[in-house]
Amino acid sequence: MTVRGMSPGLAKLSRPRLARVHPRERLFQRLDECLEHPAVWVSGVAGAGKTTLIASYLSARKLPALWYHVDGSDIDPAACCHYLRLAAARIAPRACSQLPSLPPTLNADEGSFFSSFFAALYACSRSLRILVVDNSHEALASPGFRKLLRAAIREAPENVRVIITSRTRPSGDSARLRANGYLAVLDAEELSFTEEESIAVQRLAAAGGRMRSIDQMRHLHQMTGGWPAGVKLLLQLEAPDSLPAADARLARGSALFEFLAKEVFDRQSEEVRGVLLKLAYLPRISPAMACKLVASPEAAQILATMHADNIFTSAHGVDGEFHYRFHPLLREFLLLRAESALPGEEREGIGRQAAALLAQSGEVDAAAQVLISGHQWDELQRLVLEQASNLVDRGWHRTLSVWLDAFPEANVTGDPWLSYWQGVALLPFDPPAGQRRLEDSYALFRERHLGEGSFLAWSANVDLICLEWADFSKLDHWLDEAKALLGEFGAPADKHAARFAASMFGALLFRRPQNPTIHVWAKRLLLHIEACVDPNQRIQLACNLQIHYTVGVGLNVELDRLMKAIEPPAGTRLAPLTGALLWALRSMHHWSRGESEQAAAAAESGGKLAREKHLRMWDFMLGALLVYARLNNGELSRGRTALARLKKSLDSKRKIDVAHFHYLACLASLSDGEGAPALAHIETANAISLRYGGPQQEALGALARAQALHAVGRTLEARPVLEHGRQIALAMDSGILSFQADLCAALFALDAGDEDACAKALESAFTVGAARDYLNHNSFRPAVMARLCAFALAHDIAPDYARRLIRARKLKPPALEVDGWPWPVRIYTLGRFSLVVDGRPIAETSPLQHKPIELLQALLSFGGRQVAIARLIGCLWPEAESKSGRGAFDTALLRLRRLLGHDDSLIIEGGRLTLNPMLCWVDVWCFERLLGASEEGLLHPGDSDTEDLLARNDTLLDFYHGDFLEHESAHPWASRRQERLRDRLLNVVDGIGRRLEAGQFWDRAVTHYRRAIILEPLAEPFYRRLMGCLQQLGERAEALRVYAQCRKALSGGLQATPSPATEAIREAIESLSRLQDGFSG
Repeated sequence: MTVRGMSPGLAKLSRPRLARVHPRERLFQRLDECLEHPAVWVSGVAGAGKTTLIASYLSARKLPALWYHVDGSDIDPAACCHYLRLAAARIAPRACSQLPSLPPTLNADEGSFFSSFFAALYACSRSLRILVVDNSHEALASPGFRKLLRAAIREAPENVRVIITSRTRPSGDSARLRANGYLAVLDAEELSFTEEESIAVQRLAAAGGRMRSIDQMRHLHQMTGGWPAGVKLLLQLEAPDSLPAADARLARGSALFEFLAKEVFDRQSEEVRGVLLKLAYLPRISPAMACKLVASPEAAQILATMHADNIFTSAHGVDGEFHYRFHPLLREFLLLRAESALPGEEREGIGRQAAALLAQSGEVDAAAQVLISGHQWDELQRLVLEQASNLVDRGWHRTLSVWLDAFPEANVTGDPWLSYWQGVALLPFDPPAGQRRLEDSYALFRERHLGEGSFLAWSANVDLICLEWADFSKLDHWLDEAKALLGEFGAPADKHAARFAASMFGALLFRRPQNPTIHVWAKRLLLHIEACVDPNQRIQLACNLQIHYTVGVGLNVELDRLMKAIEPPAGTRLAPLTGALLWALRSMHHWSRGESEQAAAAAESGGKLAREKHLRMWDFMLGALLVYARLNNGELSRGRTALARLKKSLDSKRKIDVAHFHYLACLASLSDGEGAPALAHIETANAISLRYGGPQQEALGALARAQALHAVGRTLEARPVLEHGRQIALAMDSGILSFQADLCAALFALDAGDEDACAKALESAFTVGAARDYLNHNSFRPAVMARLCAFALAHDIAPDYARRLIRARKLKPPALEVDGWPWPVRIYTLGRFSLVVDGRPIAETSPLQHKPIELLQALLSFGGRQVAIARLIGCLWPEAESKSGRGAFDTALLRLRRLLGHDDSLIIEGGRLTLNPMLCWVDVWCFERLLGASEEGLLHPGDSDTEDLLARNDTLLDFYHGDFLEHESAHPWASRRQERLRDRLLNVVDGIGRRLEAGQFWDRAVTHYRRAIILEPLAEPFYRRLMGCLQQLGERAEALRVYAQCRKALSGGLQATPSPATEAIREAIESLSRLQDGFSG
């Protein structure tokens, strides 16, 4: 018969198969009582029957349970979580497939992760009633394992109970659980057999075995003190009465067990003794492994017999696979006996073979423990080198660290590979110690001229510095080392080429970006990423390269190519750490394209994933990306909120992060118009960056400081600072940094009123921006960029790019009257109504468009902003009932949105409708703004000179192509606005005319009144005032012609004649003319 071996996961999850067990109803009832609490801790010495008690209780009560057998590997909580995931997946494969892995960088947040882990585990394992954590004493020395146990108890729902068995009582850090009623304890004293139970146990003896009298069983009970292991073992002896009963030293415990086991063991045949001694090297024994280890087909039968006879051998099975376990006391006895009974070489051979069998079956930690106990350091070293990479990839750094700690110190410090892996294993928990080991390993590799190890250790040291974000100046040493490394060994082997390229590129990026070779390494790294088949590795390799393409040099074509390479196919399962990083890279990509909402959403998704998985590594990066997304979109309040949250994640040891925070705080202050705080923050940031950062941080800091100096009125000081940043940008061959420098120069010139300098700088910036399609940068401020774009449009500087920027970033114009601003929607209401969407005139071609157009016109008639929906319904559907009117409104609104081509062109808030002023330009809005400015100028004569009033008046009259909706169907709601606007306009025109007359600007007044008459041919006062102005100029004949024009207009338009006032002016002019003619005669 072929017997399958037991995989390590299933072996740890297998519930004991009971042979013949006495049902201990007394303790079953105690367990019932204890399980009124969420958890019970069953403590007892070895051999107290803890495991048998719990297994028999579950069978008797028919309770579905998840059984977890703790061993030494569980001191690494990552391994423990891995096996628990396997257990949950057996119960609910689909629901539990997404349970998180413990990240290696977790550190202090372990407790929070474990709480989430068990909450998710219980939620997906709905049929689970009992979680058994057996032999927990094996890992209780680990603080992480103790945290895990506490979380398992605290998170257990009402329908789940936790049973923990241990040789020790609960530790002190569980005191609060006990005090709060979460944990009950079943003590060791309660586990001992009563005399009645000891008597009953003999019924479990093997068939044909000797039956003892009640007196004999009482004697056995007294000898063992009711210790279950002792009672069972004494039952194996032919003459237990002859044993010394009064020896207190042997009353119970390991000493008695060793004594009794010797009595039993020595009675076995030599063959059986030999088999047992060899099998003891295996902590879990599948039949196949047993046969291979002892080279005898009888081994499996011996194990089966021992289990059947209940001789300290348990059987465990899951999904058709099973294995045996010797009771720990029996195994300990057998291993001690092997020390004296087997020659040293034979013991070493058995240990090596046992470790090999365990490793082949996947139980690598058990294999390592066998080698450690046998001090077989050479074999352990081979196992480390074979398994270290896989353990690190799975996050089992603690497991690897335990193996390496077992070596004599000299073995590790004298071997470059062991030093290297110990450094890697220590990094998540003790970075300084890990870094020292990695530095030592590099020195050993170089000393021994080992190229592969040298490249790996070099990359590990560089990667640590780059990830720490503490002191990039340390990279100088490693960049110098890289020259020697490549000089001695040439390029690294293909399997390490991608890692080395990424490390080399990262070192150059953060410390020497002006080195031309960075572009060579960037191209090389991009090719490695595109060729990489592992989606997790692709994303990890891409991180620094994306920073380079996005904010370092600004290469959008390469950036798009990189993002295409790293985006995983749908359905790909990424490691949580990589998944959070991918969200960060997506956010940065969206940000570079000016897609602020998508950038913010991606950063928040990454942050949510990181919190769920208790990852802290990307906290600052994701938080900073959210701040950029908000600030660069002009959302100052949300940006400051994100900045405050970011401050809470600051780690003072990560000095570059601290500098970055102050840089972002500077940008926030600049956006808020607060120059002094901006300057204080950027000077703090620059002080840190100059000491610990690199040229890229220095350039960005210089550009931000120049803007802060300009904001406080110290522009002369700002110019050399700006030039310093520009020179770094040129040295880096950075288009994006040069772009920012030119934009700063353009802003300074624009604020100074130097249009020529502004045009020159803006031409330089927009030429680069158009060529590389720049839509965002670190210090992008929408209001500033809107001013620069307006200037560009007015001066025909890269107008297509300016319009692309405006559309992509949805920039708000600095004034509604900016010429050439690419509004998505333009609405003309003065004179003939028309609609232009995305540059295309929209004609009303369908009856279905009539009501949406009418809705738009009504909305504008009431001002276009915050108009009550009920008011609109009352105007357009006055006969409709409440419900049908709202339905008609909703239909018309939907069609109007489609007509305008932008869903957010119309906004509903609090039962009011608004036409979005960020997307829609309306001529009447511009007209009203100009009208208001003119009215203000007339009201306060000292604040506006005549030239400004005339210029504004010309613009005002140019806008006015006719009355508001004058060619549309007459509606009361439109007529009222129409009359109001016309009256205001005529009042302004009249006021300006009077201002001109008061200043005796007769020629200008004449021109003004002629335009006024064209605007309103029936406004008799304008004719009268024009006549007066002409009279002042001595043009009496022309004045009389104006009178004739007035008389004709009034007669034809109003069937009226000129007023007495007009007639009086005419008579005065005519009298003067006659008088002058008389003098001439």
